[in-house]
Amino acid sequence: MWDRGFIKLKLAFTLMENKALVELASNLMGANHAYLRSIGLSAEKIAQNPALLAHKPEALQRKHEFLSSLGLSDKKIASNPQLLGRNLDSLRKNYENLQRYFETGTIGVYAHLLGSNQKTIDDNVEFLARLDIDYHINPLLLDTRVGKKLEKLKAFFKIVLDDDVPDDCLEDRAREFYQQYGTVQTISNTLIRSTNYVLRNRDRLRQKYFTSGSGS
Repeated sequence: MWDRGFIKLKLAFTLMENKALVELASNLMGANHAYLRSIGLSAEKIAQNPALLAHKPEALQRKHEFLSSLGLSDKKIASNPQLLGRNLDSLRKNYENLQRYFETGTIGVYAHLLGSNQKTIDDNVEFLARLDIDYHINPLLLDTRVGKKLEKLKAFFKIVLDDDVPDDCLEDRAREFYQQYGTVQTISNTLIRSTNYVLRNRDRLRQKYFTSGSGS
């Protein structure tokens, strides 16, 4: 009987502790939800980024203050809620790295780049330089991994130009291609647009790029 009574008492205390924890978590999420709404995040944006509700309120506020100090409006921050989920030190380091390549105003316009790690940014700058492309024409060029861009290039050459370029020749082939078709739109079509976009627009792209000598 004593063992059964002890177990019941222990269960009761456990339930009380769990209830307290649930109430604490509920209060935390409620406070964060209210704060996020106050700086412009819609209920839909919050629902799409539920992890933000579990952050320490003071941590959210510090990250918001830091982003604001860079000139980002609440509207811009609300459109990039993932930045509020990043570590503050990472945001600072990413910003310092981006300053090597862009002015603060440009960083503010392309604020989501603050969420890209330094290696991705640096690798892209070096990659684009090898292709003789100025990344300033579209900062979005620094957004995805170099490996992903090479995959897109390989698919583009195959789908549009019927040119199955070996992996170790891709950069040389791309540099040659951009010397002939080096417009901003072309760079976007090959390095930013998805392969699905290329497939959907294959005929139009072939008409534009598949001229004599371009597919050899």
